[in-house]
Amino acid sequence: MSLAHFVQNDLHRAESGDNVAKATECRNCVLQGRLLSLTQDSESVKYRTTWPDKFTPGPSDDTEALLKHYFSLKYDLGALYAQWSKDDANFRKKAPKFTGIRILSQDAWEALVSFICSSNNNISRISQMVCLTETIQSRPN
Repeated sequence: MSLAHFVQNDLHRAESGDNVAKATECRNCVLQGRLLSLTQDSESVKYRTTWPDKFTPGPSDDTEALLKHYFSLKYDLGALYAQWSKDDANFRKKAPKFTGIRILSQDAWEALVSFICSSNNNISRISQMVCLTETIQSRPN
């Protein structure tokens, strides 16, 4: 999944009137058996969850907690950038070009597949392969 550029740490479930697909950029992915559509504006990230036909989430939908964990939103990115910039002159020089980049909390299988797919490919193609693999892997038997 390639959406890792969160400016803010604020997640909001898209309301029924919100059209997530009409946003400037919408990213879709499959994460733990659900299809997620994510958009970002200047203040927050909105998400919409689509569940498989055969599955209905219980009264406590854990999608927001899952996204916060997956995108490591518990960490203060500004503080990390400040620390890394203090400790590494090369990072200090290049960091302003890459604000908001997150380290994903991927499971081992997803990380391995992403690594294997990365050989001789560009980021867009890698993202497509990973999403396709996740979609195939999450289909019920």
